[in-house]
Amino acid sequence: MQNECEKIGIPSKYVYNGIALEDYPFNATRGERLLYIGRITKFKQPDVAIGLAILTRVPLDIIGGDRLVDDPSYVAWLKGYSDSQNIRYIGEVSHEVKLRYLRDSRAVLIPSAFGEPFGLVAVEALASGRPVVCLDDGALSELVEDGVSGFVCASSREMARVIREGLDLKLIGEHCRRRAERFSREKMAEGYLGLYSEVLKGNEW
Repeated sequence: MQNECEKIGIPSKYVYNGIALEDYPFNATRGERLLYIGRITKFKQPDVAIGLAILTRVPLDIIGGDRLVDDPSYVAWLKGYSDSQNIRYIGEVSHEVKLRYLRDSRAVLIPSAFGEPFGLVAVEALASGRPVVCLDDGALSELVEDGVSGFVCASSREMARVIREGLDLKLIGEHCRRRAERFSREKMAEGYLGLYSEVLKGNEW
C-alpha cells in the first residue's frame, strides 16, 4: 500500500485494512502441510506454490475460487497436478473450512506477482499463528516482519530455501499473532477517524 504509492510518486496517507481477530482462533501447534489461499489466476502464481511443494517435497493444499476466472485452461492445468496426497486442490471453501486448513497448516505461501495493495490472506495467516512465506510484492513487506512472523523473499528460489531448511518452523506462532494485531478492525477504525479528522481540519498531504 505505502510502498506502491511511493513507487509512482504519489503523496499519500493510508489506513491498513483490518480483520476481526476474534474470528481467527490462534493455534500454536503446526501442521505438516503448506497452504496456498487466493485467487486461482496467473498473477497470484499458485503454480509457483506447486513448484515449491514439488521442489522441497513438502505437501501443499490449494484453496481458492475457480468459478470466476480469467483463464479456465490455467485452472485445469493446476488441477492436473493434484494427486489428493502430496498436492491437494481443494477449491473454494467456507470461512469455517478455511480456518481448519489454516489451523492444520505449517506455513502459508504467497508467491504473488500482483503488486499486492494489501494482502488479506497474510493477515489471516498471521492471526492464526502461521508464518507467511511470500515474495516481496506490493504491500506484503509492510505486513510480514521478515524473520519474525514470516519471510519476505526476493525470489521463488529463496522461498524454497526457507521451506527446505525449515526456517519457517523456527518462528514463534505468538509472534505471528502479535503482528496480526496491528491489522485489527479496531485499529482500522481508529486510523480512519484520524484521517477524517485531518481532512475536516483542512490539512492536506
